[in-house]
Amino acid sequence: MIGNTFGLQNFEKDEIEIVNSSHPASEVFEMLMEIANYVAEYDVTLNPGETIGFSEEQKLPITKSKSHVLDFDTLKIGF
Repeated sequence: MIGNTFGLQNFEKDEIEIVNSSHPASEVFEMLMEIANYVAEYDVTLNPGETIGFSEEQKLPITKSKSHVLDFDTLKIGF
Protein backbone atom coordinates (compact mmCIF):
# COMPACT_ATOMS: atom_id res chain seq x y z
CA MET A 1 0.00 0.00 0.00
CA ILE A 2 1.30 3.44 -0.97
CA GLY A 3 -0.27 6.75 0.02
CA ASN A 4 0.94 10.31 -0.41
CA THR A 5 0.01 13.90 0.29
CA PHE A 6 -0.22 16.58 -2.35
CA GLY A 7 -0.50 20.19 -1.29
CA LEU A 8 1.83 20.52 1.69
CA GLN A 9 4.24 22.40 -0.58
CA ASN A 10 1.67 25.23 -0.50
CA PHE A 11 2.62 25.53 3.19
CA GLU A 12 6.35 25.32 2.32
CA LYS A 13 6.51 21.78 3.75
CA ASP A 14 7.71 18.51 2.28
CA GLU A 15 5.12 16.17 0.84
CA ILE A 16 4.69 12.93 2.79
CA GLU A 17 4.40 9.31 1.67
CA ILE A 18 3.66 6.05 3.38
CA VAL A 19 5.03 3.19 1.28
CA ASN A 20 5.00 -0.58 1.61
CA SER A 21 2.48 -0.43 4.44
CA SER A 22 0.71 -3.58 5.54
CA HIS A 23 -2.12 -1.48 6.98
CA PRO A 24 -5.43 -1.23 5.12
CA ALA A 25 -5.84 1.72 2.74
CA SER A 26 -8.29 3.39 5.11
CA GLU A 27 -5.71 3.41 7.93
CA VAL A 28 -2.96 4.71 5.64
CA PHE A 29 -5.27 7.50 4.45
CA GLU A 30 -6.27 8.36 8.01
CA MET A 31 -2.64 8.47 9.18
CA LEU A 32 -1.64 10.71 6.26
CA MET A 33 -4.54 13.05 7.00
CA GLU A 34 -3.64 13.24 10.70
CA ILE A 35 0.02 13.97 9.96
CA ALA A 36 -0.73 16.50 7.20
CA ASN A 37 -3.25 18.28 9.43
CA TYR A 38 -0.72 18.40 12.29
CA VAL A 39 2.01 19.77 10.01
CA ALA A 40 -0.20 22.43 8.42
CA GLU A 41 -2.16 23.50 11.51
CA TYR A 42 0.82 23.79 13.87
CA ASP A 43 3.45 24.80 11.27
CA VAL A 44 5.57 21.75 12.14
CA THR A 45 8.64 20.80 10.13
CA LEU A 46 9.32 17.07 10.09
CA ASN A 47 12.94 16.04 9.65
CA PRO A 48 14.57 12.79 8.52
CA GLY A 49 15.92 10.81 11.46
CA GLU A 50 13.12 11.93 13.76
CA THR A 51 9.98 10.01 14.68
CA ILE A 52 6.33 11.01 14.84
CA GLY A 53 3.48 9.47 16.77
CA PHE A 54 0.11 10.26 18.24
CA SER A 55 0.61 8.36 21.48
CA GLU A 56 3.45 7.87 23.95
CA GLU A 57 4.19 4.42 22.48
CA GLN A 58 3.88 5.24 18.77
CA LYS A 59 7.21 6.19 17.19
CA LEU A 60 7.00 6.16 13.40
CA PRO A 61 10.38 6.76 11.71
CA ILE A 62 10.81 9.61 9.22
CA THR A 63 13.16 9.34 6.22
CA LYS A 64 13.53 11.34 3.01
CA SER A 65 14.11 9.95 -0.47
CA LYS A 66 12.87 10.02 -4.06
CA SER A 67 9.12 9.79 -4.26
CA HIS A 68 7.42 6.65 -5.51
CA VAL A 69 4.79 8.71 -7.38
CA LEU A 70 5.99 12.34 -7.59
CA ASP A 71 9.02 13.86 -9.36
CA PHE A 72 10.87 15.00 -6.23
CA ASP A 73 12.00 13.85 -2.79
CA THR A 74 9.36 13.28 -0.12
CA LEU A 75 9.33 12.39 3.53
CA LYS A 76 8.53 8.74 4.18
CA ILE A 77 6.70 7.73 7.32
CA GLY A 78 7.21 4.13 8.47
CA PHE A 79 3.66 2.98 9.09
